Amino acid sequence: TELEVVVDGQPLNDLFSYRATSRLFTFTADPSLVAFDSCVTGTSQFGVTDGYWILLRPLPPGPHTIFFRGVIDFGGGNTFEVQVTYNLTIGP
Repeated sequence: TELEVVVDGQPLNDLFSYRATSRLFTFTADPSLVAFDSCVTGTSQFGVTDGYWILLRPLPPGPHTIFFRGVIDFGGGNTFEVQVTYNLTIGP
């Protein structure tokens, strides 16, 4: 597993400390609002959350760039990777 976050050119450290999980919960989702997920049926079903999260102090006014990347290797040549760059402009 790889994690990377860079805010305005400054890498954040110790990202694996920011993992948060939930207990098993039930939810009902409207299938018309979900793209490409045939397991959403519109009936009550089980779910969990598990991920890495960051919280930032409010950014000062002006342009900012937030980059994040994550890779998980499931074994057998199966990996998932996400890479996103946000270009933000914070107003006064």
